[in-house]
Order: sequence, then structure tokens, then C-alpha cells
Amino acid sequence: MNARHLWSLGSTGFPLVTLALVACVNTVRFPPDLFAFTETVDSGFTELVGDTAQPSPPVETGEAELVEIRRAWETCDEGGLSLELLTTGWSTEVLFDVLHVDGRVETHPMRLVDVDPNGNYDQWAVDLGHGTTTDPGSVSQFHCLDDDPSLTYAIRLRTEPENLSDCGVWGVSPNAMDLWLTVNEPAYRGTCQSLDL
Repeated sequence: MNARHLWSLGSTGFPLVTLALVACVNTVRFPPDLFAFTETVDSGFTELVGDTAQPSPPVETGEAELVEIRRAWETCDEGGLSLELLTTGWSTEVLFDVLHVDGRVETHPMRLVDVDPNGNYDQWAVDLGHGTTTDPGSVSQFHCLDDDPSLTYAIRLRTEPENLSDCGVWGVSPNAMDLWLTVNEPAYRGTCQSLDL
């Protein structure tokens, strides 16, 4: 057979051409992967490992979400007072108030130390050393050991700037703290829970 006959074997008179497809063994991705991949799905897509996006806040329903104090604990020693708080959801601000029986009051902002990405809890803390003057969030003029028989404490929990979602009170005079909150906390409605710390 000559070469002309090999090319004209097709029934239409056009030469037949055989294509060979070769699978690529090494594929270069462009752009390169920026995240860790673990599992290839039959469709050829891959699933990302880990949380690559920030959690979404709860859907707004027009009503403020009720977040409550789940648990609070304190430690007191010669160095000062440490207070931690676990909530039932996300909160925007937590304040720690200390009221002395002579009428002096301190308000300390607590700092966020842990958060559940799904919105199930926040954990807040404040560590107060002892000093002659107050430095909100770090130094108290009251000492938790020496002054404890004269102190009443409150925790105020907010989910929005003007919303008091929950509060807790403990110490020598909850009624005095109730009066102070009535005057100084516009959102207070006399509903603080009693905490046993």
C-alpha cells in the first residue's frame, strides 16, 4: 500500500486523522492555592479546611438579643482582684462596678478574652491591682481583702450601647447597688440577678 491509500481510507474521501489524548500527570495551578485543601470531591472541586471567614452576627429581628450571665468567678489575694465572666452569647460591652458603703463607686471595663465563633458565648475578664487612685480596668482604690466587708459589686452586660441585657449583683449591700444602678444606668429596670461569688 502506498501512503495515498493510508490517508484515504475514510468513507467520505477525507483523510482520517487519529487523535491521541494524553492525561496530564502533573498539573500546575494558577494562581497557586492559598488555603489548605483536604478532600477532592467527585466533581473535581475541593473543600477548604478550617474557618476562612469571620463569623456572621445573629440575624437582626428588630428586638435586642437577650444575652445573660452564665457564670462568674473571682479570685482575691494580696495582689488584687481578678474577675471572669462567661455569657450565653455575644455581647459588646461588660462593665464591673464596685460600690463602697461610704458612697464611692468605681466602674471598670472588662476585656474580651474568648469568643465562640458561633455566638454561643463570650468570656470577659478584669484584673484589678490595688492602688491609691483608680485606673479603670487595671487599678482599684479598694482592696478586695481589706475592704470586702464594705463592698458591693455589679456586672453590667450589654449587647448594644444603650441596651442592658443582663446584670448581676453581690456583696454587702445589694439594695445600695440597686439604688446606684437606678440613678446611673438608664436601661436598668431593677432586674439584676443575685450572684453568689
